[in-house]
Amino acid sequence: MAEHSGTNGGHRFPVFIIGSPRSGTSMLHWALCEHEGLWGSEESELLLPFTRHLETVYNKAREFKGRNWLEAQQVDMDAFFAHLGTGIDALYASRAGSRQWVEQTPSNTWALPEIYRLLPTARFLFIHRDGRQVVESMISMWRWHFIKAVKTWRDANLLAMRFERNHPEATLQIAYEKLVQDPEPELRRVWQFLGLNECRESVRFIVDKGPINASPLYTDQDRLKKLEPRYRRWSWHRRLLFRQIAAKQMKSLGYSLD
Repeated sequence: MAEHSGTNGGHRFPVFIIGSPRSGTSMLHWALCEHEGLWGSEESELLLPFTRHLETVYNKAREFKGRNWLEAQQVDMDAFFAHLGTGIDALYASRAGSRQWVEQTPSNTWALPEIYRLLPTARFLFIHRDGRQVVESMISMWRWHFIKAVKTWRDANLLAMRFERNHPEATLQIAYEKLVQDPEPELRRVWQFLGLNECRESVRFIVDKGPINASPLYTDQDRLKKLEPRYRRWSWHRRLLFRQIAAKQMKSLGYSLD
């Protein structure tokens, strides 16, 4: 079998990696970009602010009943979003060429309904990681307050899970722990979901590459070290706070609280 080859039958669609920050979004993104049919770049932080006020803009433009362009041209909300989405796709595609473009920005998780309305053919890879490990990483990387970190993890996963329930055909859930421990079968699920042939370089990237966007204390760790439960040193108070805030999402994602 070739090292990597093939696209999804000529059908190009955007691919979004969603989930909480510090959950392996960058690792998955750059691993996927080893595939010849995929293209990605840095986090954009573009779509969340762009989508936040689109409905307000549309409604504002229609305030003068019978005397506005959108009404005169019979442009409804869906058409408005669709044409803006065409422009966004064109912008990314102008850099991706013939490849499918991949967007890795975690903040897109806070704008999923709007992004799907803009780009209804998009596919979404929802990667999740044990919330306690994510909180530890946020605190180490960004010096975040404990409660802010827990709520960010909870909210991101809640939004991604809600989107997955509403659009199961467009969403694939991936566990960070499985991807790190044994990347080949997890990536095989991704290739099947995206309609792409397998890419061995993507597996090698995860196995051989050093940490991606690692916090300063853990830049020299291999991938399996990142699975060690650093949260075991938490005080009873932190354990209690975490349970109170995030226990429901942990259980829904299959993580046990020991």
